[in-house]
Parts: sequence; structure tokens; C-alpha cells
Amino acid sequence: MAYVQSRSVDSGTVSSATLAYTSNVTAGNLLVVACRVGSTTATVAITHAGDTFTQDKLQVATGDHTLTVHSAPNAAGGATTLTATITGGPATLRWSIHEFGSMA
Repeated sequence: MAYVQSRSVDSGTVSSATLAYTSNVTAGNLLVVACRVGSTTATVAITHAGDTFTQDKLQVATGDHTLTVHSAPNAAGGATTLTATITGGPATLRWSIHEFGSMA
């Protein structure tokens, strides 16, 4: 698996935020999203038309935040803007988006 691109942002205290990849995503690649939510009770969902994200990891910290990892294998491709929606918020959101492709 080869790294393609990534972006990250501190979105502040929000109920929803968007983040776009700098370049078009290649169809079939793997998209991975890591989120830090400033709450131990709020949840975050990642969406993009054409891609289905699953939450692969949830880690509730002993302090005041939750860490989640989401992925969408087999990306639709093209210009891609992801939306993070917080349920039980608003809460602070720091997140990063990553694209990985094959090594071929």
C-alpha cells in the first residue's frame, strides 16, 4: 500500500465540518479518516457521496476526548470533499484525511 495524499485541520467547536483532498482521489483507492472529538459521549460519522465509511476504531480517552478511525475502501474517485458530522455535540474536532493506493 502506498501513501498518496493527506490533509488535516482543527475545525474548532462544530456540529459538522468539511475537508477536501487537494488532488482528485483515484478510483479504487483506500480513504482513511482519523478524528479527535473533544467529548467522551459525542460520536462522529464520515460521509461522502459515492463512498461508504465504516468506523474501524473507537478509543475513548481517560480525559475529555474520543479518538476514531474510519475507512472507505474502493473510493469512488474524483474531486472528494468529506463531511464529519458530530452527534451529541457540538464538540471540538481535529481530523485528518488520507488516501492510500496500491504499490503496483
